[in-house]
Amino acid sequence: MYKKKPMPQIKILVSGSGMPGVTSVARTLTSGKHAPADYSSVTIDYERTERVVDGKKIVVFDLGCQSAFLDRFTGELAEFIFTGTSTLIYVVDVLEIGSIPKAKYYLDRERECLYKYSPSGKLFIFLNKIDLIPTKMFAEVIETIIDYLSRNKVDLPPLHPSIFYPVSCISGTTIFEAGDDFYTDLISRHFPGMWLDTFKWDFWKSIDRSNS
Repeated sequence: MYKKKPMPQIKILVSGSGMPGVTSVARTLTSGKHAPADYSSVTIDYERTERVVDGKKIVVFDLGCQSAFLDRFTGELAEFIFTGTSTLIYVVDVLEIGSIPKAKYYLDRERECLYKYSPSGKLFIFLNKIDLIPTKMFAEVIETIIDYLSRNKVDLPPLHPSIFYPVSCISGTTIFEAGDDFYTDLISRHFPGMWLDTFKWDFWKSIDRSNS
């Protein structure tokens, strides 16, 4: 009996610690639209969004930001969660300076899992909520956060400045500019020769979300 060949799958993880706007980032990247200014959501377990582009299934997993789940995702479930990952997008709240050490702790744990189970996976770090930083403090705040997050563990490769993206999901163009770099990277590895605008049109045109 003929069995349909399974569709190739491209796995994207979006994660963060605290309340950095993980779901807002995931939904903005998969819809091409800003998150509502009053949007607030806490993902329980994880949320999955699927797209089909050029015969390949792109699955975006919103892992949320709750410590209880992140401990499991980077602990006993790490092999299941991180195996086959194409891209990890880690979201940091630039307003909650006191939460940055915890954000770095989970960033390092997730980096360890990514490099162990998907060594060719790519990492993007989105510094979210920049629209709420006073203009005169912007450069200092972003520089300080990047410097702290880049303090490396000896068993992890150094973080290159180019993977950090200051973004806002509710206004401006920063999230879409960061998104274009994310999409362009996906195209180069999984859809060679496809135009960026073509990819975005196919990626955004239908929404199919399902909770685990």
